[in-house]
Amino acid sequence: MSPLPRSRPGSISVRLTSLATVLVLISCSGTAKVGTDTGSGASESKGGGMTLERAFQGTLGGGGNLNDIGPAQITQSQAAYAWLTSVATPTEIAPLLAAGVGGTILNYSVFVEATQGVELFSLFVPDSPPSQPRPLLAAFHGAATSHGDIYYRALDFFVEADQRDWFLIAPLQANLTGPMDVSYASVQSQLHVETLIELILDTYAIDRDRIYGAGFSMGGGNALSYAARHRDRRTGALAAVVNHTGSVALADIHANAPPSIAAVMEVIFGGPPSGPVFEWQRSSLIELDAAGSLLPQGKHMAKNLQHVPVQTWFNSQDMFGYLRNQAQQFSTFMQSLGGTQHQMITVPGGIPLCAGQHCWGTLDIGSACDWLALQSLDSNPGAGTVLVDRDSRWANFDVKQRLAGAFSSFEFTINTATNELLVRFPRNVKSLACRPAKLGLSVGAPLVLRTSSAESAGTAFEMGGYSNAPTSVQRNGVALGATCGGAANAIGWCYDALAETVTIRETSNLSVQWRIQ
Repeated sequence: MSPLPRSRPGSISVRLTSLATVLVLISCSGTAKVGTDTGSGASESKGGGMTLERAFQGTLGGGGNLNDIGPAQITQSQAAYAWLTSVATPTEIAPLLAAGVGGTILNYSVFVEATQGVELFSLFVPDSPPSQPRPLLAAFHGAATSHGDIYYRALDFFVEADQRDWFLIAPLQANLTGPMDVSYASVQSQLHVETLIELILDTYAIDRDRIYGAGFSMGGGNALSYAARHRDRRTGALAAVVNHTGSVALADIHANAPPSIAAVMEVIFGGPPSGPVFEWQRSSLIELDAAGSLLPQGKHMAKNLQHVPVQTWFNSQDMFGYLRNQAQQFSTFMQSLGGTQHQMITVPGGIPLCAGQHCWGTLDIGSACDWLALQSLDSNPGAGTVLVDRDSRWANFDVKQRLAGAFSSFEFTINTATNELLVRFPRNVKSLACRPAKLGLSVGAPLVLRTSSAESAGTAFEMGGYSNAPTSVQRNGVALGATCGGAANAIGWCYDALAETVTIRETSNLSVQWRIQ
């Protein structure tokens, strides 16, 4: 990003037309300088996002002056740090910027079109010239505090980001129903984080295979939930997560936390866990029974973390026994998935200055960042179970639900040696689209799709990348002619030359083999 002129006190709004958001740039008084990073957007994008630099340089009704614009940049040389906004702790006074933290800390407010709400966040930008895309760490705060929690109580994240040449983002994760700073991975808060990460990806050179998450208490659950519900590399899938005593089973928290917390959760999710069940389930990672044990048939969103390395920390003397149990139950579930890289780290009590032994101080931030630095995104897992809460891309599959406001699921296995894709038991899946080449399969050789439907309505499998119509399509060894324009729930296939896509419609609950060549 090219250098921007020095800002002066005041504020101004700039329309970001491509992202359908408004960036509110709030400057601070004093001798703050403005951003000087020269990073550019990474090569792969979902497309068309307005970068921060472009926003700064946009027209301001013909009379705008760039001298009026700019996020405040506070550097170590100025020996000060200014919070431009504060939510939960308005009376706190920020300390001096600690030694060892260089680079730039920016504070922004972003208007999120999807929620019609404002999201606040801090962004650390490394001060070294970007010779290549760099990692991004998203740090999620605990309940009833703001994004300032990361600076005030987990400052070593900034130190580590500076030493490792990482970007760091600390989002408020604003929830618009109830207190802004209590979200428990609500849809609103996740949309806000999604907007922020996409904005950073469109602005800076970020290594999309090394986007990490870390969070404490509510923030640990929020980081894990974001990882489980965002598996699209184009828009920022978390490669690994450090979970510090995370809130991973929300109905269990509702049953065990103080009534004031339970009441806030009911406002967030629209009622108690017995009411809008889906909303509670989609924001949780695991479901527990009344005794605190895993529900065998629960809707465990942590299934989507099978290929995401997770490190879970908790204090053996943490005052919240139900959170200690949740950490252990979550670990048990993750280990049951098979192939999962999950570490459980139990820290003995006696942490100094740690109220109730429930604090950031339990976490060795340097050690956690050492572990994160070893991880990279598994962007094409060869097998897995996917639990879907909305239309979106999950790994390399684009899922469209038949019924919104409910879960969809399927199991898949990719066999590159035999050029086969196995999709088992799709439920509430109207269509499942992929490009075989992205899965490591070839459309230039006979491609086999094995499937069995869990519902009579069936599923449409859309296979992209076919520049020519297949010469033969067989179902269980019997050649079938194309049936374009047939009933949506009728067995058959069709080729779309414009989209270069072969679509197969299958409704049988028996194992069926399709062969495309």
